[in-house]
Amino acid sequence: MVHGGVLLDAWCTLLLDGIVSGGATEVVVSPGSRSTPLVLAASDHAALSVRVVVDERSAAFFALGRARVTQKPVILIRTSGTAAGHDLPAVMEAGAVGSPLVIITADRPFELMDVRAPQTTDQTHLFGRHTVAFFEAGTPVSDELALRAVRRLGTQAAARSRGPVPGPVQVNVRARKPLTAPAEVSPVDLEFRTKVSQLQLDGCPTIFTAQSPEASALALERVAEAIRGAKRPLLVAGPSPVWPRGGRANILQFVHHLGVPVVLEATSQLRFGPNGLGPLGLDMVLRVPRNQQRLQPDLILQLGEPPIVTGLQQALDSWRSVPQIVLTPRGYPDPTSRADIVEGDIERSCCALMAKDLGQKAWSLAYLKSWAAAADQVRQLVNEAVSTMAPLLTEAAVVEAVRQAVPPDGRLMVGNSLAVRLLDRYLSPGGPPMEVLHQRGISGIDGLVAGGIGASVDAPCLVLVGDVSALHDLGSLSLAHLTGPGCIVVVIHNGGGRLFEELPLARQLAEMGQRSRLDRFTTPSEQSLVGVAEALGWRAVEVNSPADLKMALHTPTAAGKPLYIEARVDPLGAVKTLDRVVKAMEESE
Repeated sequence: MVHGGVLLDAWCTLLLDGIVSGGATEVVVSPGSRSTPLVLAASDHAALSVRVVVDERSAAFFALGRARVTQKPVILIRTSGTAAGHDLPAVMEAGAVGSPLVIITADRPFELMDVRAPQTTDQTHLFGRHTVAFFEAGTPVSDELALRAVRRLGTQAAARSRGPVPGPVQVNVRARKPLTAPAEVSPVDLEFRTKVSQLQLDGCPTIFTAQSPEASALALERVAEAIRGAKRPLLVAGPSPVWPRGGRANILQFVHHLGVPVVLEATSQLRFGPNGLGPLGLDMVLRVPRNQQRLQPDLILQLGEPPIVTGLQQALDSWRSVPQIVLTPRGYPDPTSRADIVEGDIERSCCALMAKDLGQKAWSLAYLKSWAAAADQVRQLVNEAVSTMAPLLTEAAVVEAVRQAVPPDGRLMVGNSLAVRLLDRYLSPGGPPMEVLHQRGISGIDGLVAGGIGASVDAPCLVLVGDVSALHDLGSLSLAHLTGPGCIVVVIHNGGGRLFEELPLARQLAEMGQRSRLDRFTTPSEQSLVGVAEALGWRAVEVNSPADLKMALHTPTAAGKPLYIEARVDPLGAVKTLDRVVKAMEESE
């Protein structure tokens, strides 16, 4: 009879063989006993790079950061019990944005279920509908068909994570003790290993995954008809994954070809780099009701995900009667439930539309001039508001310094809440190429530092987050040893969650004379993480002026250490600037 540890080792090796055949090259593990055979098999696999992260939540977001930039399945290995529960936030985000993860959850055998065995819980479909597939690998058996099946199952798991709807996949593996093979194996074990080796030589089955389909010709013709019939079209684009360089160029060419006003978020991948588009501050322009009326389009064309900026959301609410068309690779990205949806690869759809007569010369010149005038006005008002605060360190100064510090073809990982909105308000389009990474699928503040560190492994990456997000992901600063060259974390320390001061809640509490209750949401704090970052292997500094920030960003790190910068700004600076600009626009003729 084959020794249980030998069988388990073969089972795990064949499963990983299948996942590797589907494109995986990286594994992230967190320590645990029941996952021992999986970790050993991954460590022995020549095609896999293994990284160890103690905290499961940090590990999951690190893996998500890798999957986001490589678009390849990244393997997470989890021990039994509560361990995989820490992966849920990252799995939710991966499911929302379609990032390929394969989470292998080591489990107890069936005979230990529901009998109060320690570290045992029901792990089947643990992540619910947030995964695109679930596979139960079961308890290992030595039958040849079963061995082939577990390897095929790995291939299936990797393929499902890539498409046709990409996202996270869970594979549950039940491990019965003994978890490791003995030092000396019997002739039966040697014969079994020979059989397994032959299976490996036979190679894995190939699964050709369907890619995002092309939109139907009829649908694209109807889009072209709508564009030809419009006089005041508007193009909008919200958060997007990083497109291949050629894909971005083709989409930008289409946008230039149309020649219509655009509202492109910083995370759309269309704002920065050569030919980048989208005037800054349109969020502030569209907060003014008079501008919403003056700039109302007669057709809205949306590329991909819906924009999240407050001003545009308010404008869309007032433009309820305006026809809207969404080009999307998958799903139904329209919170208004009013749009016509054209499903298909966005780049191919844009190229197909460029080949049609879209009647670009018919756009209303008065409409185009209104958008240009609004963009010029907000640019001037923003510059005036920012200049009055110099030489203090402001949010505007921080985001501009960070933008200048991102090297060509570098990456910027931007936090949610206030940080991502600051890019839209203060950074002009164009400049050197820059990928803007984000976690806007669900827009949580979980794991932002870990995600940025994961993205830094093979390219310089700057991470820009607020102080609450940094504190929330404090444990991920322990990943300093996994950072790649040029990894810099910049924390905008404004003493709490200042986005709440821009929400209606702040105004309502002020009108009621209860502004102090806002502290329950902004959670004001003077806590500094500089000492913690230093203790965890970072070169850490606190800066209070634009000059100090610039010097810190451009000073080479010592002994290959990553850099942590805490930028102290006026806690009310962001809301003061926003209020000043919006008020000036409301009072203008």
